[in-house]
Amino acid sequence: LPFLPSKLTNFSLTVPCLPPHPYRYKANRSPNHFEKITILNVSPLDCEITFCFQHDYKAVTYLLDPPTMTLKPNEQQTLTVWAYPTGSGVFEDSIVCCIKENPEPVTFRICCQGVRPELELDRKQLCFEKLLLHRKESKSLFFKNNTPLPVAWRISGLENIGEDFSLSDDMGVVEAFSEYCLQVYFKASKALNIKKAIRLEVSDAENILGIVQIENIQIIAEAYDVALDISFPKGTDGSLEFGSVRVMDEAKQMLSLKNKGKYEIGFSFSVES
Repeated sequence: LPFLPSKLTNFSLTVPCLPPHPYRYKANRSPNHFEKITILNVSPLDCEITFCFQHDYKAVTYLLDPPTMTLKPNEQQTLTVWAYPTGSGVFEDSIVCCIKENPEPVTFRICCQGVRPELELDRKQLCFEKLLLHRKESKSLFFKNNTPLPVAWRISGLENIGEDFSLSDDMGVVEAFSEYCLQVYFKASKALNIKKAIRLEVSDAENILGIVQIENIQIIAEAYDVALDISFPKGTDGSLEFGSVRVMDEAKQMLSLKNKGKYEIGFSFSVES
């Protein structure tokens, strides 16, 4: 044969799915979306080579550049093959190399796997127990990546639920076939009762596709305070005055406790000498 690929004649890629049409992504030249093959003319004659795909003749999934080469003896050039699958799954094809004045074309197999970036959540609602003011509580939320590619994520809408809430991280990347635990913190600084949502936005790690998945995560929380009204007898200025009491006699004073809060409260009295 008048030419020889310097790489193996089979290669495969695992890349995110892309919407049609792929030509606008060619300029991006993402290293995860193309392979380079060195074509070497090992014959003593000049040769002209034309490249095409065996099945993808409309260039829906694959692109190659340049489509033709003219090589002098012992000269080499690089053929670049891009893969831009438009759906999930495995896409197989072959590159056909037609050499002028050689009746036998050479083919070598190519393969790519299209992956849709996606995260699986263990739950979509975080319900904090009712919390007394100035207490803290945290909840865990797990993101699981079941795909063979890393997936990027970010949380938006945190400003809608107030300053009492915070996150361990507001963005990150979950590696292939792994999971990440996000901590959501609630610090009760004022009385509130809230039922709102934050948003999880998912994209491919290179952000070629933009946001491909949105999940709303509902936050339910309540913070309350102990509101107790203590009423003393009139004219006592906030104390119980028994005055002079004869030995063996009994004197009584009354004070009232009023719970002005939403929930029951416990109380106890102790006498200090």
